[in-house]
Amino acid sequence: MGARTGADHFALAWRLTAAGWLGCALLQFTGSKVSVLWENKNLRTQFNPAVMYGDYVFGADGDAGGAQLRCIDLQTGAVKWTERSPNVS
Repeated sequence: MGARTGADHFALAWRLTAAGWLGCALLQFTGSKVSVLWENKNLRTQFNPAVMYGDYVFGADGDAGGAQLRCIDLQTGAVKWTERSPNVS
């Protein structure tokens, strides 16, 4: 999953491997070159895509054991808040 974040061709991508969910990354595309600006496990979406609004990304973070609603800062990847409601799964 990716999202264009501006004219400078930034994209937000969630990474999946055969070993499982790795997390998220902010990538910058310059011609044929790709640079990783940040990468972490602060947002691990699975079935539902995250939503970008302004400078923030919102999504259900978690795995088969349950999920929590989380907001991360698009520029840094830092967690801004987490809602651990039992109604989010």
